[in-house]
Amino acid sequence: MKRVKKIILILFIFLFPLYSQFDAKKIYNKCADGVVYISTPHGFGSGFFINIDGWILTNLHVISDEYGDTYQKYSIKVFTRGSSKYYNPEIVKTYKRYDLALLKINYVPRVIIPLADKNEISVGEEAVAIGHPSGLEWTQTKGSVSKTYDELIQTDISINPGNSGGPILNSYGQMIGIATVKFLNIETTNIGIRVNVIKDYLDYEGIQYSTKPLIQSAEKDNLENEWESLKNKKRELEEERKQFEQEKIEFFRLKEESRALLEKGDELRELKVALEKKQRLIEEKETNINNTYRKIENDLKLREIDLENKIKQYSYIYPEHFALEVLSNNGYFVGKNIKSGNFLLGATATLLFRFDFSRVTSSNSYSKANRFGVQYLIFRNYGDEKYKIFDNVQQFAGLILDFNESLRLGGGVEVSKGKNVFSERLIYFTLGIYFKPDQFTFLLDSKAFSHQEFKDTFYSVGLSIGYTGNFLRW
Repeated sequence: MKRVKKIILILFIFLFPLYSQFDAKKIYNKCADGVVYISTPHGFGSGFFINIDGWILTNLHVISDEYGDTYQKYSIKVFTRGSSKYYNPEIVKTYKRYDLALLKINYVPRVIIPLADKNEISVGEEAVAIGHPSGLEWTQTKGSVSKTYDELIQTDISINPGNSGGPILNSYGQMIGIATVKFLNIETTNIGIRVNVIKDYLDYEGIQYSTKPLIQSAEKDNLENEWESLKNKKRELEEERKQFEQEKIEFFRLKEESRALLEKGDELRELKVALEKKQRLIEEKETNINNTYRKIENDLKLREIDLENKIKQYSYIYPEHFALEVLSNNGYFVGKNIKSGNFLLGATATLLFRFDFSRVTSSNSYSKANRFGVQYLIFRNYGDEKYKIFDNVQQFAGLILDFNESLRLGGGVEVSKGKNVFSERLIYFTLGIYFKPDQFTFLLDSKAFSHQEFKDTFYSVGLSIGYTGNFLRW
């Protein structure tokens, strides 16, 4: 019986829908930058941005004098959060019937306050007001909706002079009304102008506004916690299933033992009936557990797919590892000019830079670069009198590129002049194959030197033996 109750409890937990908790701190952090401070010679009040064009919504009496006349533009100062600079509105529009006013300033807001996408407002719904009561700048007060009217809402939020014109926000950071200390001839306090009236006014003026919530009902962290909780519950069910299997084995053992007793006579029939009843209960329990297991497993798969889709929205490709490796490969080269018969004796100094750059993607793949560097060659030629022009030390420099630590390609030009040699006309190409790409390296290297001035090409093949060491790594 206890296990049945436990299964019912597990099902209740998994099937109970997620709900958005009211978080006043999060609402303030998300929305405060969208609220402005409005100052006039008569007093001060609040307002808020409704789009990125710099349009601000507020109460008409915030920008009016004691006689109800609207101030000139230069007498109205608008301050944004975190700045002492103020802006004079470029445009002022008023709607006296509902004590509304629109101001446009030359400013691109960081945050705009969205309007509630649904006009339904429930009594008891939690809400916050952000404004400047009694001159206390960017203050938050929390409460709930007390009553709704066709054009107004009443709250138990403490609304004081300075709050007028500020937004009343729901749990999604959407404006459901404008806080006002007074509304025409109504003396009731804590009144707000309802969002449907404001939408009609903005549509009439042709002013764009947003309804996209600033706070989502189910964010990434909630999904991850729910997914982990679901997997834990699945593991608990698997453990219970294993326990059930042990009970089932014990039952059939007892059944086999009782079979011999049942053969003794009618006195044991009651035991047989009880065992058969227990068997039916176990079979029913097995069926229920299997059905529950399948439901939870299917639910887990669906939630896992949903979570993967959500996580993709929060996942970005970012570098995870970056390394720089400098290698030095020094060797000796012996070759022969095949065409002229000259014998070449040379040395090679190679400086390699290896760049390892890897990044993790949504598919857990990574990329890795090859290594490249510069090569310095020194040769001395020995041969017949025809090629005496090369009877000196020749120096070359070029670029090399290693592939998969086994194949090398390179090329370059002469970098220093020798006796009767025109270095700008002498170039070379190299191809090498590693026998053991490790610290002690054997490199089968072939080179081709082309001299354009004398219309001649030198081919050489040799074996390099060098040492490779890592002397810089980051």
